[in-house]
Amino acid sequence: MGAGRGNGTSSRSLPAVHRLRARYLLLVACLLVAVLGLWHLMYYKSRKEDMIRDTSVKLSIMTEMAKDSVVSLMLGGQDRQLGLFIARSMTPELKAMRLITPDGKVISSTMASENNFVVRGLPLERKIITGADGIPQAMFTPIYNDRPCQTCHGTDGETLAVLNVELLNSGLAQRIGALRDGTLFSFAAAFLLIFAPIVFLYSRLVDGPVRGLKEAAKKAAGGSFDVRFKATGDDDLAGICTDLNQAFGQFRQMRAALEERHLEAMSKMEKMASLGELAAAVAHEIKNPLAGISGAIQVFAEDIPDSDPRKEIMQDILNEIDRLDQSVRSLLAYARPPTMRPVKVGIASVVERARGLLARQAEAQYVEIKMPAASDDVIVEADPEQMQQVFFSIMQNSLGLMPSGGVLEVSIEKGGGENDEDAVRVTISDTGMGMPEDDLKNIFRPFFTTKRSGAGLAGPGLAGSGLGLAISKNIVEQHGGRIEAGSRPGLGSTFHVIMQSHITTQKDG
Repeated sequence: MGAGRGNGTSSRSLPAVHRLRARYLLLVACLLVAVLGLWHLMYYKSRKEDMIRDTSVKLSIMTEMAKDSVVSLMLGGQDRQLGLFIARSMTPELKAMRLITPDGKVISSTMASENNFVVRGLPLERKIITGADGIPQAMFTPIYNDRPCQTCHGTDGETLAVLNVELLNSGLAQRIGALRDGTLFSFAAAFLLIFAPIVFLYSRLVDGPVRGLKEAAKKAAGGSFDVRFKATGDDDLAGICTDLNQAFGQFRQMRAALEERHLEAMSKMEKMASLGELAAAVAHEIKNPLAGISGAIQVFAEDIPDSDPRKEIMQDILNEIDRLDQSVRSLLAYARPPTMRPVKVGIASVVERARGLLARQAEAQYVEIKMPAASDDVIVEADPEQMQQVFFSIMQNSLGLMPSGGVLEVSIEKGGGENDEDAVRVTISDTGMGMPEDDLKNIFRPFFTTKRSGAGLAGPGLAGSGLGLAISKNIVEQHGGRIEAGSRPGLGSTFHVIMQSHITTQKDG
């Protein structure tokens, strides 16, 4: 069974170690991806913006240079050379150059097919057109009708024409794509160069010791407390291993002590069982001769006149035989407890019957017994005869502690304590001489009595045998309950019988 539990524990703990490693490495990987990814993203965006800004500046410079050339040709009266200049302005980075009238008509273009083409929505102010990725594609710049131009063109219009320069951006797109690919490659390389050593160091510094802890824990789960957790270095894992070794050392000592106590308890139980059997056998052997002796003395007593002094001696012998017989019966009851026959019974009625048996003795000792009227609201599952004996013995003990009179108070209440809301508590208290603490600790021990010292557990039921309360304790414990006792010398004693049986009310049935 122990091996089976050990295997089950290891099968559950094995994935836990892997999950721990996976969570740790996943967290590190996420942090690396976040840090490296953010840094490379910022680098990529910065470089892309620089490339786009450089292209925009280059486009502006090209456009201004072309505009200055066009204006110079127009001022020099070389209108015929204007078309030739635009046609010859093609460069590897230039896609097209156009001179457009303010109403959108293309009057000259590097692409001859566009001449006389009408451009709709022509901007009449300086403007750069960009693509979806923010890459500059074209630029429009107006040629204003300045004073030198008004000699030929008059003063009617503010804008004479719009110069449009369009770039061929395939080179810039390729450079941006290369930048993106290079950034991704740099990110992957940096991630691997950092993450691989972390995995290696984790395997050497953490995973190995954790695996050793797991193997040792597996052996411990199998029931072996002789394992040793290997501790290397002075880190936290080494400290944990040291603490575990100390803890298991204490476990081994505790287990050895428990095994020794168990052996002692078993030996003691065997001795007690043997003593119980011996006591029962001796009591049984004594009981029959006592009956014969009692019968014989009664026969002799019948032949002696009442006035004969021997008659009184015979009666004393018979009284002592009865006392001895009662002690033998108590010994048999303790050595061989009777079988319990629990039934549903009102606890108050059981206590009332025990009180009735002691009414005459209490009256003779001038002891007042205070007890509420019997009410069977509280029903318990108990053997009424055995529980009656318990209450009888406790009350009889209280009477023995009040030889000169007093008050014996009995109460019944639901609830045996903080965790016993469903229990019932029967409290029996007296105003007798009380008991010292040393006697109070031993009153439930078999054969313990203080009657010989003249103060203590008196009464016919106990008769100084020291078995009455011990038998009562056994009976209550067989019912799943307990007895608690308290006493103060000169102030009285109190006994609590707390039943742990199933409790209901008369109304609930």
